[in-house]
Amino acid sequence: MDALRAAGLPRNVQAVHFSALSGIDRWRGVVGLMVLGRTLPAPLTVEALAAAVTNRPPLASRGDVTWWYEQEDRRIALADGGVHALPGATHADPTVEAIRWTICEGELIQAIGRGRGVNRTASTPLEVDLFTDVVLPIAVHEVLDWDDVCPTRQDMMAASGVVLENAADMARTFPDLWQSHDAARQQKARSVTSCYYRDLSNSRTSHSSSVVAYRPAGPGQKDRTARFDLVLIADPRAWLEAKLGPLAHFEIIGGAAPQPATPPIADARARLAALSARLDAALAQPITHDRARLTALSHRMEAAQPNTAAA
Repeated sequence: MDALRAAGLPRNVQAVHFSALSGIDRWRGVVGLMVLGRTLPAPLTVEALAAAVTNRPPLASRGDVTWWYEQEDRRIALADGGVHALPGATHADPTVEAIRWTICEGELIQAIGRGRGVNRTASTPLEVDLFTDVVLPIAVHEVLDWDDVCPTRQDMMAASGVVLENAADMARTFPDLWQSHDAARQQKARSVTSCYYRDLSNSRTSHSSSVVAYRPAGPGQKDRTARFDLVLIADPRAWLEAKLGPLAHFEIIGGAAPQPATPPIADARARLAALSARLDAALAQPITHDRARLTALSHRMEAAQPNTAAA
């Protein structure tokens, strides 16, 4: 959690720990909720809690694994009527199991409830993503294995807004992902396009993507290509030079060309002016129509009045 906050969360995203969210109602209108992990103390800890509650030693049977919980088959209910089998932790002592369930499954349900899904309508839906291996008494629309969605290092590079093709540049610009040129080259050689890269990162198919050719300054350097998501990195040349130093060559060879960023205040003013103009036009139209109808009615009433001079 601290790492997420340190990385810098968007202004419309909040993060909170389990066991620190009960009774909080400020997320009742959110459109999305992500629940990561779960709380699950060791069996000895939960057994001690059960002993304090019942004043008797609990059953300590944990099968062949003496330091952790037994596993039993659980079933995730699917919205289409199917089920998905998954092993889950359990304890032989019913009191210990009740306390374990309250701490683990119960806290997950508590977290999901912060979005007030039971109060939503078709016009105010709530999307909940569960990143956990715990089976809950709720129906889900889809179950995915972690291996199918776990991002690779290349996925994390793409999520930052750039996909580099040169292994040496990958190691220089992302030393936290690749510690050396060889590590990046080996990763690149065995990597394939995962479903996360294809469906979530989407850098290769974004309408704002741009393919560039570049060559760092210096002897022996060759041309190489990269793809930039211009929404995340508006100036690819400046980004490359900040990471790799001066460039001997830079050219946009495909995709969209970088567009100068509109200052947020100027952009907001322009949008407000356009909205004001639309509102004025929308108000003026019925007023003009009503005025014309009143004028026509006035003419008809004048024409219908008796001519007293003729009488």
